[in-house]
Amino acid sequence: MQICSKYPVRSFLLLFAAVAALTLVACGDDSGGDSGDLGPDPATVTPAAAIAYGELVVKPEGQMRDDLNASVGKLTGDDDPVGMLQSMLDSEFSDPDSDFSYSEDVEPWLGPRVGGFLSDATQESAIGAGVLSTIDTGAAQDAIDKLAESESDVEDASYNGTDYQVDGEGFAIGIVGDFVVAGQEPAFEAAVDAEAGDSLADSPDAEAALADTPDESVFSAYVDSARLVDIVKASGSVDEKALAPYEEQLSQLAGAPVVFSGQAGPDSLAIQFSGPGDGTAVESDGVAALPADAWLALAAPAVGDQIQTGIDQALQGLESGLDGFGNVPGGTQVPDIRNQLEGQTGLDLTKDLAWIGNTSIFVRGSSLLNVGAGLVIETDDEAAARSAIAGLLKAASRQGLTVSKTADGFQLGVEGLPVGAEIAIADGKVVLAGAGATIDDVLNPSETLGDSSAFSGASDALGDLTPAFYLDFETVLSLAESTGQVGGDPGYQAAKPTLDALDYLVAGGNDDGETSNGKIVLGLKEPSSSGGEAAAITP
Repeated sequence: MQICSKYPVRSFLLLFAAVAALTLVACGDDSGGDSGDLGPDPATVTPAAAIAYGELVVKPEGQMRDDLNASVGKLTGDDDPVGMLQSMLDSEFSDPDSDFSYSEDVEPWLGPRVGGFLSDATQESAIGAGVLSTIDTGAAQDAIDKLAESESDVEDASYNGTDYQVDGEGFAIGIVGDFVVAGQEPAFEAAVDAEAGDSLADSPDAEAALADTPDESVFSAYVDSARLVDIVKASGSVDEKALAPYEEQLSQLAGAPVVFSGQAGPDSLAIQFSGPGDGTAVESDGVAALPADAWLALAAPAVGDQIQTGIDQALQGLESGLDGFGNVPGGTQVPDIRNQLEGQTGLDLTKDLAWIGNTSIFVRGSSLLNVGAGLVIETDDEAAARSAIAGLLKAASRQGLTVSKTADGFQLGVEGLPVGAEIAIADGKVVLAGAGATIDDVLNPSETLGDSSAFSGASDALGDLTPAFYLDFETVLSLAESTGQVGGDPGYQAAKPTLDALDYLVAGGNDDGETSNGKIVLGLKEPSSSGGEAAAITP
């Protein structure tokens, strides 16, 4: 892809997108210490009423640069990921006809940060701009002029004392303060107004929402969710009757901005986010209490309430589109799934799932011969749980599964196959274990994930957030290779050095009723292989 001199504004927007995608175009020094001087803030040329805003560091220095080099280097296997990405930009964004290149015409004036904003939106279009900080506005203007000098479809313009260029399709580009701003002309003008004194950087709401964003963040993003909800409602693209079941969630979403940010460590990459809370979050040790050899573990709060809410909303949404005879437009009859399921199991989906509380699931085993799984549902109504399980087991037996009573619960099986599952209800828990796992493994593991050093290290990366998801990549790769299906696959072998660099994926959060916080961390390690023949792993 080459820069098109015909439309220099869009060329700069493409350049902005590439720089944003290739975050690690690090050109600062490699000294230790903090992230260094990040220069002018793109939020100062972003309208205070922007729907969305994002920024990222494209020239990190000090510790930020070192950490990015270390983490990205593990994934790419490259000794100099900075130089590699620099070369990619230079080859992608060059134009032999205009003698334009990234290294010669952009990199010398590009500042530490770039950003972008969405200032307005309708059902048909969105208005926004990219923002590139500069350390030399004169050189930046020279680059703009260089792209436009041979094209007649570009005109000079001015707004409130700021000169810029605009092409035949209304895309504008120019210098605003310490930034190159490129986007639709209304967005460019909004940036000029923001720089004059009404910017996102001056907004108390935005400042409060971004206050907890870590200083070492490589990127951050802000979404004015209240404006976003208003735009969706005003667009008319969704029928009011269809939105009615979701009014509570929409009101909650509009209660506070949503903020995202990303950080890099020498052995990890992380995404952190916050937004409106509803008091629903995993606060128990559901994941940590699962068996220590689990390679996949997850926990979710108040699952029964969430299921019933989802079902109620889906049914209301469906009914809002039906005529008086239960047909969708066109006369097609919609089957009454709720009544069909109640006839099969005796369960009323609108009220018989409230007994399901916090729920945890795990999978373990490094080969097909020892894979096992388990599920734990906390409940404060064992009688309702027993009734629901009984209905489900009756339905299972009608579908050909074998169901037998045991001392602790029930045994499920498939006629003629050596696979099965156990179900037990005791001590406020419904427990299901299958394949290579037993009820005792689930309820009384000899060692839990909380005792595991691997899980503890991953959990520590979440800080004070409660783990809700954990994945151990090494065991997953062992399981994949034990099948014997990937050893000779060229694609797998090519990807194996990168796959070997993956250590864990962990996610967690908390919710105080006003604010919900979450974090996802990808753990990395030095690859142990160079892409040779994958060995089949046996139990």
